Amino acid sequence: MKSPKKLLILSPYPHTSGGVSSYVKALKGNWSVEENYFFRGNAGKGKLKRIAFTIERYLSFALEAFFNPSCKAILVNTSMDKKAFKRDRIFILLSKLSFKKVFVFIHGWNQEYFEKIPQQQLNVFFKADKLFVLSKDFKKQLEERGCQKKIIVETTVVDRKFISHFPLPEAEHIQGSRFLYLARLEKEKGILLLLNVFQRLSRQYPHIHLDVAGFGSLEESVKRTISAFNNPNIRFHGLVEGETKTTLFQQSNIFVLPTSHGEGMPISILEAMAAGLAVITTHAGALGDFFQDEKMGFKMKRATMDELEEKMTAAIEMGNVGEMGEYNYKFARTHFTVQKVIERLENEIWEPAADQPKPSFA
Repeated sequence: MKSPKKLLILSPYPHTSGGVSSYVKALKGNWSVEENYFFRGNAGKGKLKRIAFTIERYLSFALEAFFNPSCKAILVNTSMDKKAFKRDRIFILLSKLSFKKVFVFIHGWNQEYFEKIPQQQLNVFFKADKLFVLSKDFKKQLEERGCQKKIIVETTVVDRKFISHFPLPEAEHIQGSRFLYLARLEKEKGILLLLNVFQRLSRQYPHIHLDVAGFGSLEESVKRTISAFNNPNIRFHGLVEGETKTTLFQQSNIFVLPTSHGEGMPISILEAMAAGLAVITTHAGALGDFFQDEKMGFKMKRATMDELEEKMTAAIEMGNVGEMGEYNYKFARTHFTVQKVIERLENEIWEPAADQPKPSFA
């Protein structure tokens, strides 16, 4: 039986794509307390419509936060980028005015934007009782900007249903090199870089394969590139979900994400590890905190053609990456499961504390 205490969770709408939405959905229904969700997000086109929608969301949230006596804590899921920061700092202010315990989980991180945020505006985030981030570097930067509250380095999570499809590490029983890219089709994620490197490598290694899945602004460009290469060992799948997504992981043994994006902790990499795949990636964001080079896979210092070709060649020449896949499989189940993540979050949120501090907006 769940505790009568309620946790109010601020989140994107469940139908939206992205890491924050996936994270919230994975944890939903698994907390030890009753969960209340408040959704915020895109109001669609039209300036007046967006303004009216935003005002309605702020007023509705205030009513929920101020006048629900069973709600004891508020968890704000946000990102350190322009749109999320400007929108969610108002939710944080309203949360503090409600005299509830307030926790802010910063998922995404745009380094360029963070460096430009005026100190007075950033201080609003520091009003939270505690902050969660996905990287030791993010924690250090917040502390350097004056945050004196406790900052906890957390992880993202792999959905229980997804994990249940992989009773054994996938890489162990797959022969040859079957590469998988499953992420947004954006320049900063490295998809065009990967296609060009794979095409070059396939001349030397004609039996390697690459599956590409995802959607994004480069979808048409990706399709044209694959068509121009006319390589039967490159397959494009578009957006995949459910059984199709699971099958792609089951048929692959090396996951590739040559990202230069300001990553938090990409869920696609955690899923690849949970499925028992070896991984080739960079040290972007939180990846540099936990990724063990040549044990979990291969880590690039920078996402360049030469470095990616070197790491993919190393994986191909290794022949069997099953040992890496098995290590990742066990690591993911120790650190990235729903049960483990919620246990750590609840220990911080419901930790016995001194008298509830009153909000200060100086």
